[in-house]
Amino acid sequence: MNKWTHPRFISFARFLIPPLRRLFQGRLQLTCSSHDLTFKMASGFLILTAISIAFFSEAFIYGIAVPILPFMLRERAGSPDDLQWYCSLLLTAYSAASLVFAPLAGFVTDKIALRRVPFLAALLLMLISVALFFSAQSIWPLFLTRCLVTVPVSVLTCTGQVYTKTLI
Repeated sequence: MNKWTHPRFISFARFLIPPLRRLFQGRLQLTCSSHDLTFKMASGFLILTAISIAFFSEAFIYGIAVPILPFMLRERAGSPDDLQWYCSLLLTAYSAASLVFAPLAGFVTDKIALRRVPFLAALLLMLISVALFFSAQSIWPLFLTRCLVTVPVSVLTCTGQVYTKTLI
């Protein structure tokens, strides 16, 4: 007996499917072709949910990085004399890189017809850049990854705002 035909799974599926159908009624259409199942969006509920989660994760990562930045620098950069200088340098680098990359991301977002690709690529790049930022062991990799984080943040912000405008 495999896991999909197990009685517990079948009873769980019978319990879970009716509320999900009521929740997404009129929002998702399930169409069946000859070989696979494809989902078509009837409204932007799931897109807005994904954008909201992306905006939350962006704000959460920024909100986590700023308070722990002095502790990361004290541990990895060395002397406490330069701590305030390096902390302000990292915060300024984020803002300056955002000033450079946000207009570029807006331009690219306007020129690309399929906005889903840059949005998903930015989510992946954000995951990678934040992992690199929190694993950096000296000041210059911290600086470079802090600048790298602004690229997906700019793309997510621009693309998310355009998506929201087109859906509402």
